[in-house]
Amino acid sequence: MSQLTLIGTVHRDPTGLTALVADLARLRPHIITLEFSAYGLRYRLAKKRRLADRLLRGLHEILGTDMWSVQELKKRLQSTGIGGIRALLNLPFEYRGVRLYSQRHGLPLHCLDSSLYSRRLLGHLDDLLAPENLKKVAAFETTPLRESIRK
Repeated sequence: MSQLTLIGTVHRDPTGLTALVADLARLRPHIITLEFSAYGLRYRLAKKRRLADRLLRGLHEILGTDMWSVQELKKRLQSTGIGGIRALLNLPFEYRGVRLYSQRHGLPLHCLDSSLYSRRLLGHLDDLLAPENLKKVAAFETTPLRESIRK
């Protein structure tokens, strides 16, 4: 008898990877599908370093003479604002978790989301990473990601 089990996650949840891997270990699936587009995967793999550099350059530009301490920068990189943008640029934990599980167990992994939709959303990264936007985000979106996730 076949069984379909859906696992829901909260995007950018700092504890999501651990919970997802634990759920997969408990459920022991035979095949895994993920709502993530092939385009989104290729885009992040190809541009990950460039996007991270662009974020850091933008943050450096908005600092001006008001340099943040290392502790303040770390805090901002873990916030819903700047940290959320950084998480968007990286491979999602959902993909990293299911890829790890599927590789360890020799299982097929299929990404099923629309690449057309993903292409359109990722096309807004220039605006998102613009220094003017980063300045607004850094000023107003300071809640730690951990506190913004409701369990």
